[in-house]
Amino acid sequence: MDMFSLGIDSTTAARQSEEKAKAVAQALTTAYPKYLWMVGVHPGGTLAIKLLMPGLPQNVAEILHLRNEFSYTELAAKAVRLGGDLLERMNLKRGAWDGSTPKNGIDMS
Repeated sequence: MDMFSLGIDSTTAARQSEEKAKAVAQALTTAYPKYLWMVGVHPGGTLAIKLLMPGLPQNVAEILHLRNEFSYTELAAKAVRLGGDLLERMNLKRGAWDGSTPKNGIDMS
């Protein structure tokens, strides 16, 4: 998996959030291989988890609040659950991506 980061903010909290984002990206890639995930760190201690795929709305993300202290194991498990929920809302299967594209009737609720 290729990962990159934009090290704009070098505070300790920002570095910790970036490390958590990398852990989330790795957990998602391990649980749901071949899907393209984007995990962004946002001010206020949140991570946005997005699935990048043609045909998907770009404004849909799962939000993971980091205000609570999670172990990396708990964080990975929560991210995998949220990623799976996002796949299901897009009418895609959990597991490895099989090349299918989203079908009509995306559940935006």
